[in-house]
Amino acid sequence: MKKPNKSQLVIIFTLLITAYSFIAVISEEILQEQTEIKEIEPSTSSFDPMQYIQSLLAKLEENPNDIKTLTELAQLNLSIGRWERCIELFEKALKLTKKEEPDMLTDLGICYRQNGEVEKALKVFQKARTIDPNYWQALFNEVVVLVADLNEITEAQSKIKQLKKIAPANQQEIKELEKRIKEQEKPQS
Repeated sequence: MKKPNKSQLVIIFTLLITAYSFIAVISEEILQEQTEIKEIEPSTSSFDPMQYIQSLLAKLEENPNDIKTLTELAQLNLSIGRWERCIELFEKALKLTKKEEPDMLTDLGICYRQNGEVEKALKVFQKARTIDPNYWQALFNEVVVLVADLNEITEAQSKIKQLKKIAPANQQEIKELEKRIKEQEKPQS
């Protein structure tokens, strides 16, 4: 059996998100649609996603411009692949923030890419790197877009060299990208 590539691993990871994350986002939709929230049964675990979502939504009702809460909801949506909602929340949080953060931009770029907005994703990854040139996650995702989506092999190889310099601890991920590049370079028969 063939080992999955990076793009496939991203999809697999998205599909394997815990039941709590899934319940949390579904709960957000249900809670938004209901005008009156009925009593939630006590949780048997230490984390109750329903209550967590309810508390985040209550915070947003009090302060719709709470960047931290918007970001938390965006990350929950990212974790289960609700790309459009994730984009909406990250974009709002970024408009409100005084200083753009590379991690928030990179997460937004991931959502754009997964939503099929590849060029937007690439621009956001590049913008994250203008804020922090050593933010390896943005460069890594930029290379993924160049290889998997745009087939820009030469540019991707150049970026791989940069990635090796700024992320020496992430050699396994880099090797996977290099393997993907080699696969893309092979002539199609």
